Amino acid sequence: MSNSHEEPREEKAEIEHVDHPTDVVQDDAFYEGVPEPTLTLKVYLAMSAIVVLNFAQLFCLLGLNANGRFIAAIVGGADKTIWLGQSVATGTAVLSPIFAKASDLWGRRWILVIAMTFGAIGSIIISRCTSMNMAIVGSSIAGVSYGVQPLLFAVPAEIVPRKHRSAAIALANIAAGLGGICGILIGGALTEGGNADNIRIVSQRSTGLFAFAAITTFLTYHPPVRSSQIQGSITAKLRMMDWTGYTLFGIFLVLLNISLSWADNPYPWDSAHVLAPLCISIAFGLALIAQQVKFNRHDSMFDRRLFSTSRNAALGILLIWVDGLVFFVASSYLPQLLSVVYEPNEMLVSVRFSFLFLGSLPLMVLVGWYAGRFRDLRTPGAVGFIGFTIFGACLAAATVDQNDAIWGYTVFACLGQAGTLIAVFAAAQFGSPAELIADLTALLISMRSFGGSVGLGVCSAIFSSESGKKIGPSVAKRVLPLGFPVTSLGPFIGAVSSFHFDQLASIPGISPQIIQQGVLGFKEGFLQAQRGLWILMAALAFVAAVIFVFISNHKEEYSDSIDAPLAVREEEAVGAKTSA
Repeated sequence: MSNSHEEPREEKAEIEHVDHPTDVVQDDAFYEGVPEPTLTLKVYLAMSAIVVLNFAQLFCLLGLNANGRFIAAIVGGADKTIWLGQSVATGTAVLSPIFAKASDLWGRRWILVIAMTFGAIGSIIISRCTSMNMAIVGSSIAGVSYGVQPLLFAVPAEIVPRKHRSAAIALANIAAGLGGICGILIGGALTEGGNADNIRIVSQRSTGLFAFAAITTFLTYHPPVRSSQIQGSITAKLRMMDWTGYTLFGIFLVLLNISLSWADNPYPWDSAHVLAPLCISIAFGLALIAQQVKFNRHDSMFDRRLFSTSRNAALGILLIWVDGLVFFVASSYLPQLLSVVYEPNEMLVSVRFSFLFLGSLPLMVLVGWYAGRFRDLRTPGAVGFIGFTIFGACLAAATVDQNDAIWGYTVFACLGQAGTLIAVFAAAQFGSPAELIADLTALLISMRSFGGSVGLGVCSAIFSSESGKKIGPSVAKRVLPLGFPVTSLGPFIGAVSSFHFDQLASIPGISPQIIQQGVLGFKEGFLQAQRGLWILMAALAFVAAVIFVFISNHKEEYSDSIDAPLAVREEEAVGAKTSA
């Protein structure tokens, strides 16, 4: 790949075929600061498309993460369920920079429509899966649709006045939260009473939502054509993309996830199955750093212009990595904690888990209003990470008899869910050049998914290692003094961990008292096995809260200016260009 930046060549044949030249944005930079007096119908229609897209994505994601154990109950492969969420997180991290850059060169609208189509196809495969591998393939294809997440935060930020940016991002988050709530509750209602096969219906609903999102985007989102869309050949545009960086990052992330997922599940840390992909991934990671530092161009993944005007972009990337780790860990392991230890009713598990999102919705409205009214993003961001810190610390110290207290602990997670994402995105976007908002948002989304992917891998390794050390001894401590034979421990733990309580009666030496004490010991061991991952979450969230103190609020950016107006009047465009 050439190290120098290549501008796409202008091709008159392409420009001559533009049907509405007055709708073509000649130069994105010339429109920075062009005022638009009102929020037009085009803006509301575009925001409606963003709302539907966010709703569909979180409905599918939470349906997978919260109910993966039911897919395993149907087709087997319980040890592979982590890849249902990992495939989505990996796809998001790898594809986000690619889709963001492509949307600048070919336009945002069709990128969104095509991505949602992949989501529908992947959901169909999941609904028809006959093995866990097939379900993972389906989730990987659906994961392509999550590559457009940068656009779901970039579009709201660039089409509304800057003073309303935090409110627009809050609206996108609220839509995502509602989608997550519906995915969790519908999944819980359908699987209540052990009807695991009904989880297929959740994927069928996801198919319909993705299709509806694609149609809604096609009908309601009509941004003006950018000059970059009509200038240059396909080959020239492809050269403007950092394919070396994308490839290095993709290989690094996939191999890292494989090594972490296999660690103590089933291979030991010192085995070749874990060390080989881990070492190779580190080598590719170092190669990526060297490539980005030495050959940094205007079209690189980590464009230096992003960090030239403020420290917010660099800090935002670090903060969003922590936010991704916290979110994916909580959405994957909190449902397990509730169902195994505290709540036998699956519907109530879904209700309690959905409170994480339901409780954050009014707080998101408050954060959006507060940030716009007081021009302060530092406070809600820091408070949000403090909330995650308290939440992780409380779960790390939780005991079996604290069922009611878990409800209260979730309130602290709601604070984090509401504050961190809005504050990080808005702060980073305010601190970077307006013409790079999609590239910056892609980096943020990619790093968030990277954090989630690494978090899931690390926490899976922690839990796999600790469960083998904690659960067995905890059960043995409870039942062996009652005369339960050691040879029956394995079948007992297997039946309880897989929720096959009907198999307990056939285990030699079983009795009602042993079942009661054994289940109690299993719950205690499960809490001990999860303790390490909650401690990790709390520690990182606390560090992020401290870092947020150094975020700049950029109060001067809260204005009526719009970075990418959907409807630019010709006289305003000419005036802006002349003054430039």
